[in-house]
Amino acid sequence: AKRIRLADLHAEDFVFLRFEDSLFAKYLRRCCLEAGFAPKVTHQVVEAASLTSLVAAGFGVALIPDFVSRFSQRDVVYRRLVGKPLRADVYALRTSRNNPLANRCIELVRSFARNSAWEVDD
Repeated sequence: AKRIRLADLHAEDFVFLRFEDSLFAKYLRRCCLEAGFAPKVTHQVVEAASLTSLVAAGFGVALIPDFVSRFSQRDVVYRRLVGKPLRADVYALRTSRNNPLANRCIELVRSFARNSAWEVDD
């Protein structure tokens, strides 16, 4: 299907990030519950990029951050969900304000975020 709502996935097996390591995975589970179903999670992984390998191997569907779709994998179909958008917080951290390279990296992230649909808190 070209247009998929989260509730349309109620009967699917899911591969998820590990709940004990990922607030994003916990958030996605809550989104599924709000959509009217508890996701049947067959496998959990630590790295988001590993999710597509499990999908390609036939272990289930995955709800992934947009950036993971850039690691396009053969035999995997990517679809945006329609309806209420799923959101996640992303943080950039630094150890010192006196590191020019880290400061430049933070500025690049801020610039990218401001030029996208992201909300930016300084």
